[in-house]
Amino acid sequence: MRAPLSGLSFFGVGVAAVIALLAEPGSSWQDLASAVGVALMLGFVALEIRSVKPLHVWTSLILFSLGITAIVAVSGLGLESLKVLYQGLVRNLQYLLLFASIVWLQVQATQSPSLLELRERAMRMPGGRRSVSIMLVAYVLGSAFNIAAFGLMSPLIQPQTTPQPLRERLLQAVSKGFMLATSWSPLFVGTAVILASVDGVRWTDVGLGGFVLGGALLVAQWVFDGIYRRLDPSAAKARALFLAREPVALRLGLRATLVRAGLIILTLFSVLFVAVAVLKLRIPVALALAAPVFGLSWAWTIRREVGSKAHGPVRSVGEVFAHYPTLRGEALLFAAANVFAIGIQGVLAQRLGEAGQSLSTILGWSEPALLLACILGFFIICVLGMHPLVSVILLTTLFVAADLGLEPWQFAVMMMALWGTGTNASPVSASSILMGRMTELSNWRVAWRLNLPFSLVNVVVICAAFLLLQALN
Repeated sequence: MRAPLSGLSFFGVGVAAVIALLAEPGSSWQDLASAVGVALMLGFVALEIRSVKPLHVWTSLILFSLGITAIVAVSGLGLESLKVLYQGLVRNLQYLLLFASIVWLQVQATQSPSLLELRERAMRMPGGRRSVSIMLVAYVLGSAFNIAAFGLMSPLIQPQTTPQPLRERLLQAVSKGFMLATSWSPLFVGTAVILASVDGVRWTDVGLGGFVLGGALLVAQWVFDGIYRRLDPSAAKARALFLAREPVALRLGLRATLVRAGLIILTLFSVLFVAVAVLKLRIPVALALAAPVFGLSWAWTIRREVGSKAHGPVRSVGEVFAHYPTLRGEALLFAAANVFAIGIQGVLAQRLGEAGQSLSTILGWSEPALLLACILGFFIICVLGMHPLVSVILLTTLFVAADLGLEPWQFAVMMMALWGTGTNASPVSASSILMGRMTELSNWRVAWRLNLPFSLVNVVVICAAFLLLQALN
């Protein structure tokens, strides 16, 4: 009984969030939808709190405590503090809406014959190109289907069938591709967070620049991977184990696989582009309206091709609602991070208001030094276990793009690239925990041993790229 009720509650959060985002700001419809959404969100967390992982619970508890302390320090004990706390929870609705929408794509992505064959063809690439091919496939799938990319690639890293050295090597390839996708894709929560935090910037402003940066990061990872596999002894073991692996039969030709996978992804992004660029919808709303229709249509085409082995549209709806309770950790952690962020935002605004100057003026640092400090600070906060949402709020509260010698869209792209780079090396991020669970490895090992070297490469490239942009500006 609990699971269906949780699924309905999470779906209700999404519906309420859509109404609140579409309603006129300050209208009674927006206020009512926000109140209903917050109530359903709290009900969902209450239903699922016992099943949330201890790491998420303790991290959320710390963030909630710090956030409430900061709110009280600024607003005092009373009704004003409750209003600020409520606003922090309202902010969380649009991010839960993104999670709710993406599930409609994830269910179909893990069954698509063309996407499954694309994965297998990447595995069959010759040595030296295999890891890069898997990274590229994970990058493409991550850009289009978010964390569903992990679900698609999970058969490669199952502990029952894959020895640990090979598991770790394949995990690195998948994680690298996934982290690079955040630099431009609209299907990540980080994109919505950052665009909401940088005034006057839309996805159509950052998409192309982020895509170019993602390409540069892909090249850097390809070069570094060639060095890494020669230095890491486990990479040689992984190659030997892979050669002994029994290949899976291929049904489609290479051209058909690429064309069909490309059409799926192109159609999805075309729909989103029209919704954002032409209809002027925010990304969470655009995805909420497009994803269910796209997902159910996709389920119908897969069912026609595969037959009864595939889930049709009706069964897919049940799968979506069954998947919603698994988002319990994300719901709790994002609620805590938003409360912490709004509390810290208030404290910083008060202190800077008292000083009568911006932080960049108080510090008196040069623009290059300030830019490097912001990039490294963002990354270190994530590595130490804080959510990247905290880094974004701190950065956008303390500085504006001009303080760093950047244009607003460049500032947004920088944070989008750092979002994936930081979560990849964070032991408490959803991706590290998920990959650890899939591979039966410690999430600390996944983040700090397997992923950290590749995240550091990203940091170096991001520093160089934005120092160059700063000089050109």
